[in-house]
Amino acid sequence: MGGGFFCFVVFARVLGSGALGQLAFVMAFVTIAGNIADFGTNSALAKSLAEHRDRDPGAWLGNYLLVRAALALLTVILGVFASLAVGGELLGAMLLGCLATPFMAARFFESLFQIFDRPQFSIYAALVLGGCQVALCTGFLLLGAGLTGYMVAFATSQLVYFVVALSLSHALVMPRISWRPELSVELFKLAKPMGVSALVMAAYSRADVFMLTYWRSSKEVGLYNASYRLLDLSIAVAVTAALPLVPILAQRLHRNREDTRVLCTELMGFVATALLPVAILTALLASAILKQVYGSEFTQSAPVLSIFAWLFMATGYWMIASSINLAAGNLWYNYWLTPLAAAVNVGINIFLIPRHGIVGAAVGTATSTLLTLTVVMWNVHRSVGNIHEPRLWLKLLVCGTALFLAEQWARDVAPDIHPTVTAGCGFALYASLAWMLGLVPVNRLGKVMTARRDGR
Repeated sequence: MGGGFFCFVVFARVLGSGALGQLAFVMAFVTIAGNIADFGTNSALAKSLAEHRDRDPGAWLGNYLLVRAALALLTVILGVFASLAVGGELLGAMLLGCLATPFMAARFFESLFQIFDRPQFSIYAALVLGGCQVALCTGFLLLGAGLTGYMVAFATSQLVYFVVALSLSHALVMPRISWRPELSVELFKLAKPMGVSALVMAAYSRADVFMLTYWRSSKEVGLYNASYRLLDLSIAVAVTAALPLVPILAQRLHRNREDTRVLCTELMGFVATALLPVAILTALLASAILKQVYGSEFTQSAPVLSIFAWLFMATGYWMIASSINLAAGNLWYNYWLTPLAAAVNVGINIFLIPRHGIVGAAVGTATSTLLTLTVVMWNVHRSVGNIHEPRLWLKLLVCGTALFLAEQWARDVAPDIHPTVTAGCGFALYASLAWMLGLVPVNRLGKVMTARRDGR
């Protein structure tokens, strides 16, 4: 994730907001294609392979790879036709994105490494991917290759990652490539609600890019995407943190539901405690962050980043909650929730983007995200019971208010001090209050460290 974000920043600084708008259009197309190539099977594998680990996992994994190969072929075919229809001057970049999609969507290896007790393999594969992206993408950009060269480097790095991860997986389980219809049916039964939800979500979450491209300029698309890329980074962090939880929570739910409810309560409290200061500081320091990361040209996107700052917290909370629902097998609400959220987002965008541009698009994204979070949390209540404690939110309100007031006071009293200094002091104050009020799960963390030392 760090490598990909670094390359994105280099692209913005070298080619500017106009070219960044073109990249946003291409990557929105690639994101939708990636969700077709996945169609919920990554999440399905995280749950189902844990159950099949002791029941011929080679047959299950081999059948899974056949299903993924079929989805990849379908994605490439559809992607080529779509590129020819709408690509125009971006045709070459879109075709390269199509070729990269099957490998970009192959993030199921992380779940496999987790289930077979080799999570460190994810580090090796990630280092290869990040290193390739940084070396190839920045190299092509500095040589003046432009958007098409950037996409060549992007596709190559995804292919290298796939080969390395596949080689590592062979040390854990050797897939037997034989199609077994009953396993495919079982896989799609679990993947379908997540796949439909993810596909519609990808389409409507990127609808703002397509609408901005239609109604506004490529420069505005680039400015919007500069802030959205920071939100994407937070989503990627949340997905990376949430997906390994699925097999763990699924096993715990099978053994002791009440113990799992208590664990989820602590987990969600810890997530909220960790993300709240990020949201507050990002909203307050939006202009400084954008200037530091992308350059002065992109400070015009500060109002958008201020809105997205709170979506950082909402999205992280939502992804962890979705993992709890997946582990509990509570998925069917995705069929109606995602189309509803899509309709809300697109409707708001149609009304606001022509009048308010990138700020209108951000409002549409925020509204649909909060609607989705509300429904997902209600279903968590149905899955494992009540996981929220009013005392927790009162303590968070105290810590968050203290951080906000301290940061505002520091900016008024000493405006010449660098923002990172005031942010660091504010975060130290927040962390101290969180520790004093018992928001940091010291007991649970102590048990984890003891278990690791004992080798359990």
